Amino acid sequence: MTSLRRIALGAATLAGAMMVGLVSATPAWAHAYLTATSPADGAALASPPTHVTLTFDEPVTQVHVAVEGPDGLRWDDGQPVAVDDQVTQQLYPLGPVGSYEVNYRVVSVDGHTVHGTVEFDLTAPGPGAPPPQPTSAGATSGGGLLWLVIPIALGAAVIAGFWYYLGRRRAALRAASSSRRGAG
Repeated sequence: MTSLRRIALGAATLAGAMMVGLVSATPAWAHAYLTATSPADGAALASPPTHVTLTFDEPVTQVHVAVEGPDGLRWDDGQPVAVDDQVTQQLYPLGPVGSYEVNYRVVSVDGHTVHGTVEFDLTAPGPGAPPPQPTSAGATSGGGLLWLVIPIALGAAVIAGFWYYLGRRRAALRAASSSRRGAG
């Protein structure tokens, strides 16, 4: 086996091992998921809560929580606070009876955006009047799969370039070998 073939075989083996490593390692980078809420999802409450707490299986960042009441108004007060795996959102004093939706969006440790909705019902009117409404949501999103696509694309480009170089080199060696045979 020529040294050129050994180099090509080694590069192909290394590239294959890198691809297998990237693909097989992704399950270890699982997204965060919601493990508990307070009030509980689907709870029927006679007295209104003062805050909502979301608990995840891992620490989260870039949190956004919006609590919408049965009147279509937002009842979240201020910015949510994330401490480790818990996110707490303060509420304005709730008023109308009905279903309240807690919409959340967080970024997990692996950089992926996780979002969802939980609901609770207020069965007796609370003391609150309609709160002031926010003018814009201003949410941010996560990086998605970009962190995986870029290295794979770069690796594929390097491998393609290497194979192109080997093909050109091989053609040049054949041409040189043919000219030596024809001259001799």
